[in-house]
Amino acid sequence: MIYFHGLNSSCLVDEVSDSYKAIKFGSPYKNPVYCVEYGFEVNSLLKSISYLSQKACKELERNEAKFNLKNGFILFGSSQGNMISRYIIEECSVGKYVRGYISSGGPHQGVIRLPETNYEKYEKLINELTDDMVYDSEIQSNIAPAGYFRSLRFP
Repeated sequence: MIYFHGLNSSCLVDEVSDSYKAIKFGSPYKNPVYCVEYGFEVNSLLKSISYLSQKACKELERNEAKFNLKNGFILFGSSQGNMISRYIIEECSVGKYVRGYISSGGPHQGVIRLPETNYEKYEKLINELTDDMVYDSEIQSNIAPAGYFRSLRFP
């Protein structure tokens, strides 16, 4: 199994979490679980989702033999790791070996506002500014969630 962590996290953080341990040690199957680093903590935020996905793909291709991918493998995406997993399946050369995909809390329909905010009071202004700025090429190139943002004002 190949595991991809979420936004602003890392394999070092996730590998000590209870949920990762449940995946690694709670499965009746004896297949190893590998957490593949695509962006360490803040770097998983401050790079484009395209860059991060390509980096993850290269990491899998480089370790194809080590992870024994040709015999088939399962992808597990946690939060933003789902966007990485989907890229692997759709665009990466090792995607043809994926036999299963597990999604946990992924933004498959995009995100519509900044985390922990809503459209009340000052947060409404902040989210409206985000709506206006998120499609700027500099923002798209430098902030991962901008690559899967879905504006409510601009369909």
